[in-house]
Amino acid sequence: MARTTVPLSRSYDGHDGKFSSIELREPTYKEIYIDGLGEPQQWQPGTNGQPILITLPDVINEYVERLAVNPTAENLAQLNAKDSRTLARAVIGFFQDAPAPTNSPTSSSSVSAGTQDE
Repeated sequence: MARTTVPLSRSYDGHDGKFSSIELREPTYKEIYIDGLGEPQQWQPGTNGQPILITLPDVINEYVERLAVNPTAENLAQLNAKDSRTLARAVIGFFQDAPAPTNSPTSSSSVSAGTQDE
């Protein structure tokens, strides 16, 4: 299972010593769908009819409690606002599609000498 390392803006003292990054494992199908955590963000209709993206802090917290490998979630209550947002973005990142490649595939239109379909 893939893991993501989240770098923090400073070091913190945890139960097991100092840490300046957090290692998260990927969420599983069971956690997302069977346990019903769902996604940490959802689109909802806004007052003007336009959709707005809502971030669900309670869902992010549930994922952090389950996904934090090193240090464990018990060490994270002391994170400052900047590092808390960085951690939340890492959790949200598990649910975002990877960016599409920017370079287009190349195709060759040349025909090898001496080969033709008859």
